[in-house]
Amino acid sequence: MNVSLSELRRVRRALYRFELFCVLFGRSSFGESQKWRSMNRYGTTATAEGMQFLALFEPWEIEEIACVRDYAIELYQQLYQAQQQTLNPPASGGSGLSSLPLYSK
Repeated sequence: MNVSLSELRRVRRALYRFELFCVLFGRSSFGESQKWRSMNRYGTTATAEGMQFLALFEPWEIEEIACVRDYAIELYQQLYQAQQQTLNPPASGGSGLSSLPLYSK
């Protein structure tokens, strides 16, 4: 996949800004995905300081940051679900923690 230099810069910039927002304002400044995406319009989920930070950016730059956030959440959800399936497979599978002697009944 060929990515232009300007597109690569946009992605890097969005990653940097997302990380900066998380470091400065914490994870709790984010609500659910849709709430976070609309907080620049309604101000319902972010702290006042977080809102001031986001006000420094254009709407499309805020959307870039929101896309990075959504991607990170989706990626971690997929990883979590994969781990859950590995540790707790369906009952008919006969593998996982329930099949270990320590966890057997």
